[in-house]
Amino acid sequence: MSSGLQRGDIVVFEYPEDTSLSYAKRIVGLPGDRISYYNKRLKINDEEIQVRRIGDYVHKDGPIRSLQYLERLGDHEYAILIEPEAPAVVPPVRAFPLNEHCAHTAEGLSCRVPDGHYFVLGDNRDNSSDSRTWGFVPARNIIGKVQYILQ
Repeated sequence: MSSGLQRGDIVVFEYPEDTSLSYAKRIVGLPGDRISYYNKRLKINDEEIQVRRIGDYVHKDGPIRSLQYLERLGDHEYAILIEPEAPAVVPPVRAFPLNEHCAHTAEGLSCRVPDGHYFVLGDNRDNSSDSRTWGFVPARNIIGKVQYILQ
């Protein structure tokens, strides 16, 4: 399934730490890419991905508001959420496979995506379990690309 995947695609995949679970996340890093996420700013191959503020997002389950931005990767433009008070990155609580491809600091991380793997992020950036905490998604774990999202 990994052929034809592009940055910005949402994919369903077998969670690398427990393949009985399926996750859905957005691909931001392709094999060979250098991904950095410092101080809540995404860079791909040393180019900062521009975001545009579009207002607040009010969560359904309470009075919590998140800052909402539009981010563009290739042909994909989508909303992401940022919590201003949340830490810049969740430090890994365990070493993940191929962790040697990443450098972690208190402000974020930088990784070179290994061959045959992808780097994924959740759109709710400060409340997402994704490649920043559990590592890369092997191409063999990808089940398919999300075509539609029902609201």
